[in-house]
Amino acid sequence: MDLIIQAFLYGTCFVSFIMGLHETVQKDFGDVLFIPLYNHTEVKIVFQSSQSVKHAAFCKVHGDLVNCSSWFQHRVTVQDDFVNVNKLTPADTGKYMMSDLHGKNIVTMALSVEVYQQEYIEYAGKNVEISIPHKQPSILLFRPTIFGEPFQLCIIQNGSGLCHAGFTDSISVANNKIQVNDLTSQHHGIYELIHEDHNITLCNISVHIKGHKESVSLQPGAVLIINFYTHTAVVVQFVPESHQKSKRLLVNGTTIQDGNVELRSGYLILRSVTPAYQGYYQVYDLSEEHLYNEVKVIVKESLSIMEFHQGFENTEDKTLPEPETSMFITAMVLSALIIVTALTVTVVYVKGTKRRGKLVKSRTEPKTSTDFHRVQTV
Repeated sequence: MDLIIQAFLYGTCFVSFIMGLHETVQKDFGDVLFIPLYNHTEVKIVFQSSQSVKHAAFCKVHGDLVNCSSWFQHRVTVQDDFVNVNKLTPADTGKYMMSDLHGKNIVTMALSVEVYQQEYIEYAGKNVEISIPHKQPSILLFRPTIFGEPFQLCIIQNGSGLCHAGFTDSISVANNKIQVNDLTSQHHGIYELIHEDHNITLCNISVHIKGHKESVSLQPGAVLIINFYTHTAVVVQFVPESHQKSKRLLVNGTTIQDGNVELRSGYLILRSVTPAYQGYYQVYDLSEEHLYNEVKVIVKESLSIMEFHQGFENTEDKTLPEPETSMFITAMVLSALIIVTALTVTVVYVKGTKRRGKLVKSRTEPKTSTDFHRVQTV
């Protein structure tokens, strides 16, 4: 039995000598990767990206001197029998294979670097200053929480950026900082920094806007939408206008009330509202420390419909005239119309008769003596 164990250990050491050691390492954004030299003074390190097969880089180490390709950007140092790769980002995820001068593999390290996460919670109308945790050329992609598709917001080079024309008044990039001014609902979402050359997500920046105040007036049967103004888990609380005890409609993505309540990405839908839905709808984070949105809801019929019903009811209350009275009034009106029509026809007839008499008289009268003599002369 002892001979078998010794043989196994000898075989493991022999394989390690031939193929080198293999390690799997997971690091956070900005950490340092330590690659042991195992007393070697001259080595070569080849980096193979896990994101792109075509992307590779290398470093040659001779004592304390390091000569690396541009990818590492002077981030590699030698200290205490270790090669250190500093300021790690997700773009550094991949395999690091170190070999000696004869090409024998010493160690292979599989590295995984977490995407950097930042979160900002601020009131509407305030400003936010976001630090960029790296200097690599990148694209700032914006993913709106409330409707809309992701789109390219800024292109960043050497800590400065050129941003989308529609946001130049509110968003700027300079000195490795993203400045967002006068926060509104259009700024709420995730800002994703992507390495420009290798399409690798380096950083996710979440911006939450709190303190929204909204007021809506709906008719019975309409649909009510409650915006969260955050993409994280929330608590939605309903405070009835009738000062009854408040109740929760949503907690951490789980609806408390079934039926007419429907959860969507970034908002809540309540269908077929009634006057019982009147009140305040409050959207909090899970700790209920931050109030993201408060919606005042009024449910009532439109004024025109109310006035119509009121007028109809008033008409019903009035006493209608008796049928005989209605017939008598109708007959009187018709008689008056007939009399007026007859008088009009008579007046027109008399005027026409007088006009014809004048025409006949003018035709039968003799001409004057002057006219007669004019005729004789001719």
